[in-house]
Amino acid sequence: CSLLRHGPVAIVGPFSEINSLQVQSICEHLEVPHIETRLALDYSPKSDLSVHMFPHLSTLTSVYLELISAWEWTTFAVVYQEADSVLHFKDFFEAAKQNGWEMKFYQLPGPEVLLSSPLEFISSSSSFSSTPSPSYRDVLWRLKEAKHENILLDVRSEHLIEVLRQAQQVGLLTRRANFLITSLDLHTLDLEYFRHSQSNITSLRIVREDHPLLKTLLAEWPSTSARFMPPRSMVARPRHGHLSAHSAMIFDGVELLARALVELERFETKEISCEAGSSWQYGATILNYVRQVHLEGLTGYVAFDALTGFRSNVSFDVISTVETGYEVIARWNGSGLEKTPLWNKHSTSEDTLRLIRVTTVMNDPFMMMANNSKELHGNDRYEGYIVDLMKEIAQLMRFRFEINLVKDKKYGNLNKVMVWDGKMTLVFWKS
Repeated sequence: CSLLRHGPVAIVGPFSEINSLQVQSICEHLEVPHIETRLALDYSPKSDLSVHMFPHLSTLTSVYLELISAWEWTTFAVVYQEADSVLHFKDFFEAAKQNGWEMKFYQLPGPEVLLSSPLEFISSSSSFSSTPSPSYRDVLWRLKEAKHENILLDVRSEHLIEVLRQAQQVGLLTRRANFLITSLDLHTLDLEYFRHSQSNITSLRIVREDHPLLKTLLAEWPSTSARFMPPRSMVARPRHGHLSAHSAMIFDGVELLARALVELERFETKEISCEAGSSWQYGATILNYVRQVHLEGLTGYVAFDALTGFRSNVSFDVISTVETGYEVIARWNGSGLEKTPLWNKHSTSEDTLRLIRVTTVMNDPFMMMANNSKELHGNDRYEGYIVDLMKEIAQLMRFRFEINLVKDKKYGNLNKVMVWDGKMTLVFWKS
């Protein structure tokens, strides 16, 4: 209400859901445009005085489910921090039922749930633990003991480094581990200590770091923020030369508003009093102009659904960590994943792993036919020490293998004409 006394043309934010709902209610009553930048859980039609810069939960869920399907995860853990975050995954249960996925949920302690009990359940069944969890490590050790290798991590970006640090301490960050991070700000974090773990750490990025305005904005940020933003502003400062998703959304929201005001040309601001309850006559008109503006912003193409006020045609980069930074392994634009040439390098699907051919002969107990081998196919036809050993090595080193028996059943001998037979033939001819 104190801001409204200065006659603003719009209110941007705040980030928290409770405060944002209160601000939205006031703006709707007084007909002041409201530009929201938070993740919303509901999909009810918004008021005529509100637009939402943050992609809707259903859009984010679609991307996560496509990634999980593309990676062929069948078992994975969902690790979340805030109590209401479990609602972010309500559409996962139907997908799990259709695809036969097994999900297990773990709650990390947060500021408001430090003494809460972690919640666990698999698919549709539930089992609850009554043990208090005062630290991340307690929950992370349970993930380790359960041998989870595929983890969907939903924590605040400001807690992400500490969660990963403790995950590394308990031994979760291995070359077989795959992390899908829900934060849109992974690209702003310094993950130097985790880049060499060889774990697949992947996230979505909505900020277009190749946008021509971004370099100029980052260069001018210190002087601009000193002039226009209070010292304790919630707008995140660029970290390590990268702009946060919230900051980029605010920038695009203000750009939309500026273009709408240029189109409107004539309007008058006035002091607005919450107590008097008098509305602003230009508010609804300005928001109508905002909804009609389309632009290629720092967060990609920005346009709004006419009914809901949420963004439409949102796109993301799918990024994965490497030793030198990040690589874009795919892009999502509403019509599905578009994989880049780097996809296979970070993919967890077995079809993309390197194939190793194993040549051998039958020799009990090293290589034997399985009891029901006539009904089986591929490597499943065989059993024995070599099969067990190759399975363990393949899982550790991340490759596929194919067992090929030597037709002449020989290890290999050099004959009179200096030609090898048996296994040695396959080795020399790289068969």
